[in-house]
Amino acid sequence: MALKWDGREVLIYKGLADEIRQEIPGFKRDSFRTEEGENKFLDVIVRKPLRDPQGKMLLADDEAHIPVAIVSKTYGLLRHRKLFKVLRTALAEIIRDPLSLEAELLITEYGERMQVSFLLRHHEFDPGDGHPLLLKVNALNSVDRRTSLDINMTWYRHVSGTSLIYRMEEEFSRRHVKSLTPQTVGRFLSEQLWLLSEEHNLYREWYRTKRSQEQVKRWILKTVAKKWGPRQRTGFSVLLKLDGTRDAWKFLKFSRLCKIFTILAKS
Repeated sequence: MALKWDGREVLIYKGLADEIRQEIPGFKRDSFRTEEGENKFLDVIVRKPLRDPQGKMLLADDEAHIPVAIVSKTYGLLRHRKLFKVLRTALAEIIRDPLSLEAELLITEYGERMQVSFLLRHHEFDPGDGHPLLLKVNALNSVDRRTSLDINMTWYRHVSGTSLIYRMEEEFSRRHVKSLTPQTVGRFLSEQLWLLSEEHNLYREWYRTKRSQEQVKRWILKTVAKKWGPRQRTGFSVLLKLDGTRDAWKFLKFSRLCKIFTILAKS
């Protein structure tokens, strides 16, 4: 099934960071107007023709300027290419060559929403079960007001055909950003990397903490239910159907449980 955002198909590109950046379009801001007049409160965001970093046209049939959003005059437009440049500069403080990192780009057809992820393999971590976790830096941005800028770090691993993802607690989130510097993002990334030893210790604790399936069920129905509330019944049923669960580590997939794991470990 194709991935969609708000009903719009999402294109997926994987490769080195230097390769996927060529798929990121540029944008400009124009007045919202007709031949007869101009709206003094609104602007239109226009996607430019897709070009590579040297200015060469990549796709012969992609020469049009496409309007993608109408925004207020006060809207702080953060262009995707600027965000990528900021991330690259910030990562250069902790990695020798950020453009050589494995990366993934999710982007809508007209490019109004984008998520880019960088895989930091040198921060790979094995909690003790032989299945290492890989650290990713993720950044979500839009030029159409639908989402705010969000930068976070996640742990990812693939076990027995199942992808497990856990998001680190802190995130860098801004709406209507008019100025974003590599120094600001770099400080956030450095602070997150400083916390990695605490993350490692927590995951080791989860892996060592053994609980029977009945104990986990009681914990879900009493502790988790209070934390999540009645709207999360579907999540409860998924957890309760898990068979043969013998340790808390199996639940890493359900990231909303992470803050409650220490309750289970100490019970």
